[in-house]
Amino acid sequence: MTMAAGTAQAGAMVNVLGGLNFQNDSIDPAQSGTTLSAQGGVSYGASVEFGMNPMLGLELGVFSMAKKTKATVAGAGEATATAHGIVFPVMVRFTALPVLDFGVGGYYATLSDKFTVSGSTIAGYPDGDQTSSTAEKSDYGLRAGVRAKLPVGPMLKVLVDASYNFGLKDTDNTSTTEKTRGYTLMAGVGIGF
Repeated sequence: MTMAAGTAQAGAMVNVLGGLNFQNDSIDPAQSGTTLSAQGGVSYGASVEFGMNPMLGLELGVFSMAKKTKATVAGAGEATATAHGIVFPVMVRFTALPVLDFGVGGYYATLSDKFTVSGSTIAGYPDGDQTSSTAEKSDYGLRAGVRAKLPVGPMLKVLVDASYNFGLKDTDNTSTTEKTRGYTLMAGVGIGF
């Protein structure tokens, strides 16, 4: 819970956040001559935090996520692919200071097998909507984060949030192992009840 120590009147908070998602895939074995780099995909959603005591809380959330990745292939060109999903994080939050908390937990995500290619200079890989025949439709993993909570009223806080997802599931159903890694930077507001 992003409840500050000493503000026990707030038993729960509803948070609305939006920002950029810098998720990338860890691929094994690495594709020779190909470099993947995370680009800022839009992420937004909401969470509810329930206070367990003034220092600990449980956060449940739902966020729309766009994973935007730029692939550069040596001697062939580059392309940017954007895929979408819904992330359901569950975190235990520890309030370290009245304006700062840390969270650890996990996430489950639903993924689309459709993606959009843009800016392609790779022959045979045109711009437009594509469908992956090898992509899994779900993901899960570990999540950790830090959040600043700046009070602007008795029950209202401005939030700045940074979290990191460490995917545990292989999201490619071929012999290649592909796991999601990356961070999300968001800002928004929290309303206490």
